[in-house]
Amino acid sequence: MTDSTSISFTTSNRGKRLLIYSGYIFRLKKSTMKVKYWACHSDGCVANVHTDKNDHFIKSNGQHHHMPEPKQIELRNLKRKVKERVKTETSSIPQIYKEELARSNLSSTALTLASTATAGKSGLNRVRRKTTPTIPTSTEFDIPEFYSQTLDGTQFVCTDKIIKKTRMILFATDTQLETLFSSEWIFLDGTFHSCPEQFQQIYTIHCLKFNQTWHNRFNNRVEKYHPNVWHFFECQKPEELLFCQQLGKLNAGIQKKTCNICISRKQIDTLTEQYEQEQITLTDFLYGLSTLVAKRSTKSL
Repeated sequence: MTDSTSISFTTSNRGKRLLIYSGYIFRLKKSTMKVKYWACHSDGCVANVHTDKNDHFIKSNGQHHHMPEPKQIELRNLKRKVKERVKTETSSIPQIYKEELARSNLSSTALTLASTATAGKSGLNRVRRKTTPTIPTSTEFDIPEFYSQTLDGTQFVCTDKIIKKTRMILFATDTQLETLFSSEWIFLDGTFHSCPEQFQQIYTIHCLKFNQTWHNRFNNRVEKYHPNVWHFFECQKPEELLFCQQLGKLNAGIQKKTCNICISRKQIDTLTEQYEQEQITLTDFLYGLSTLVAKRSTKSL
């Protein structure tokens, strides 16, 4: 049996709270110190609901002169979830909309009435602009706290300095630095396409841990040619989360070495042995290592 006092909440197109009760939508009409008065949002309908200041149901009054609106409730809940993600993520708005539409499990009628990703993009763009800082056009800008932390709130921007009139921003957590400093081998890589326009280059450092390392294909992950600086900063967060996941697997001994990893390890050992025995020069040694790192995998990612 459905609880006759069960209520829930959603939001209007302007972000105001709406109360959901028995398949009907109510808007806040008046609020006192003890009671909130909610009126049916349909014009001319006299039905209303009372809740206390903590949004607990008290009573309902009157009869509706129209049918319940489960389809509109489904659509409003979809819009609310999309807006919440648009405010906190930098993924493209059509992508967010399509993902939430797939998860929402709408009824066939509500699915038919739902806007397309293209039709709803304009309003959602306004929502994003309200929460996104102004995009800087130079390297002189402050980094908001939201963009300087990882997904779990850990400090991520560990260096932000001006060196020879050039700004250098370094992203790394304490755990990442500890892993880097304890590694015998490191690999360096630079990229230009994923770099925000006001900066010259992105430089990444990969370390070898437990005889394994990963090339993060940063250009593909950013997904934009010269993205704005806030999008670029936001892309660092899932990278840090992936690092924690992979490091945890390695520390727990559950990361299985692949055949390719074993072959690469053997090739590196061979190069190292040849260099130590002075069979090849330092230039040949470094060239051999760079060739191994730059090899493209024949497997799809």
